Amino acid sequence: MLLKKNDIAKHLRAIAKAEEHHEGRFKKTLKEVEAGTVFKKEGWWICRECGYIHFGKEPSEECLLKVSIKLSVNIEGDNVKWKN
Repeated sequence: MLLKKNDIAKHLRAIAKAEEHHEGRFKKTLKEVEAGTVFKKEGWWICRECGYIHFGKEPSEECLLKVSIKLSVNIEGDNVKWKN
């Protein structure tokens, strides 16, 4: 299937718009990493091992299975942040 010039331009503009969004998210995450606040946000923390849910400013030290919640996710708006 051959693309027309207009179709190619349309696709490239869509890609550029998506990349602008990604750049904004990456810059925000970089600031959080530099400030040491990536995993210090009030929100719901979910253990990736057992599904234990904790609400707080940081993940709980242990889940119901006594696994460290260092493997957890914080659900915040449109962002999901995994902590490994």
